Amino acid sequence: MMISDDDGGGESWYIGGTLPDWDLQFPSENQAVALGGNTIFINARTFLTDRLGAYSTDGGLTFGPHFVPKGLPQPLEGCEGSTIRHPDTGVLYYSGPAVPFPTPLRYNMSIFTSSDNGTTWTAQAVVHSGSSAYSSLAVLGDGHSIGLLYEWANETKLIFDPDYFSFVVVN
Repeated sequence: MMISDDDGGGESWYIGGTLPDWDLQFPSENQAVALGGNTIFINARTFLTDRLGAYSTDGGLTFGPHFVPKGLPQPLEGCEGSTIRHPDTGVLYYSGPAVPFPTPLRYNMSIFTSSDNGTTWTAQAVVHSGSSAYSSLAVLGDGHSIGLLYEWANETKLIFDPDYFSFVVVN
């Protein structure tokens, strides 16, 4: 983990902790979310059907054992997914393709929420049922709405090839 905790907006960086043994699941495209009180949640893509999570309670200097977040699907071989924390409510949001069975195809761009810091997740909405993959979430300026930017395609193929990018507001 690379850490910047200065007041200069990322002027200085240092190397933090490494993630524990992940049982050859090859996590990548990790998303780090600050939960407050020096606690960080990592949400990672794997090459299997489960995403992995881990916590640090010392600001990212070390990490505890990994776990499978309940209710958070991903395609076989994984896909990047965005994770954010709403600063007012503390609710975590995740966006990513949520396929109903093990398949390497990427579709069903969905939003999930967690009220227990990433241990369990609840599906909230399928934003785009067709071919879709990478995404990015942000809390919007009104302080309530969540913005979702995602890529999608006209055809569902084994190797995802985006045709468009869309932005939607999720309330």
